[in-house]
Amino acid sequence: YRERALALAESGIDVAIACLNEEDISEPYPGISGEIPEMGTFSVEISASDGTLTITSIGCSKRNDKEKAQREVEVVVSLDTVFNIAAFAGGNEGNTITIEEGAEIDSYDSEGTGQAYDPANPGSEGHIGTNSKSTSPEAVKIEEDGNINGNVYIGAGGDVDKAIDKKGNVYGELLALSENRELPQVDPPSIPPDLFYEEELKVEEGESKHVYDSSHYGSISVGEESHLTFDTGTTFIYVEGNMSIEENADITIATDMTLYVAGNLTFAEGAKIEIQNGHKLIIYTGGNIQIREDNFVNPSENSLNLTIYGLDNCTSVSFEEGTNFYGAIYARNASIEIQESVGIYGSIVGEKIYIQEDTFIHYDKALNDLDKNPTVLTYDYYVVRQWREIR
Repeated sequence: YRERALALAESGIDVAIACLNEEDISEPYPGISGEIPEMGTFSVEISASDGTLTITSIGCSKRNDKEKAQREVEVVVSLDTVFNIAAFAGGNEGNTITIEEGAEIDSYDSEGTGQAYDPANPGSEGHIGTNSKSTSPEAVKIEEDGNINGNVYIGAGGDVDKAIDKKGNVYGELLALSENRELPQVDPPSIPPDLFYEEELKVEEGESKHVYDSSHYGSISVGEESHLTFDTGTTFIYVEGNMSIEENADITIATDMTLYVAGNLTFAEGAKIEIQNGHKLIIYTGGNIQIREDNFVNPSENSLNLTIYGLDNCTSVSFEEGTNFYGAIYARNASIEIQESVGIYGSIVGEKIYIQEDTFIHYDKALNDLDKNPTVLTYDYYVVRQWREIR
């Protein structure tokens, strides 16, 4: 009877999550109850707090209408974020993910462990996935000596044996999605009114400049071996055209800031963005993103500090050789190319993903924690974060 009571309580949890995801119920949340013949009943309550929902379900097993046992279960659910996976390609036709020789994907948890990625202790949740279930060409190609420390997902209804060309190693399962993921659209951020306007912000070669106020620029160019600092008070920068950071130039972010570049965003060889003191930088780009050789983007080594959103006109994101990147990129219409010897600590989502030789993607599970990453884009469904039995 106790086993039946637990099964009934779990049934109540399942029904409540289905109501949240499919019926779009909202506050004030109604009570939910149900009965399973020959077993008993369940009753459920839902409460909300700080972006999460707590679902409490009581299962009562019965015999001849007499209660025999009762179990109570509590789960915490929240919306799932787009950064719940190491790499996801939203394309639903043809080859959408290619992993070349020597590339490796694994995971770590910067918040759970309190430290950056430890190569001596790689995690096994470096999952990759795609909406494609193509068999000719295969949706996913993993070349020899490519290593996936996690699961590989293809589109719903696909045949994993035919849609995955696996010459390398997968230390997880080959699975088809239960349903394809519809990648949500990213809207450009609202531009604050009455921004200070300047046609061009130009930092000459070897020069150093500071920006102290939110501003609107026609374009931004940071010359070779120069330095640009966005100081406290600079919460929003809008660039009407392109933004380019030339060779060995540095940009320092000393504030929580949104950077909206309507055109292309280009980092030349050796350029660097440094985010100080735990501040967060969110970048929106209307054009393409090019990060050339030997860049170090976000050397704070905190992937939660940097999120880049490619708007729908962003069709290309490229990382050239030798770059290290800590952060998350979401560009649903873009082909993302990651060249040789690149290290990405975070998560990437695009239309197609091409990962060249000897590249590493270390998925930071902290990116999927809404408590740590509250401004991140989410899907419109809830998933379980915590489970416990109360009695």
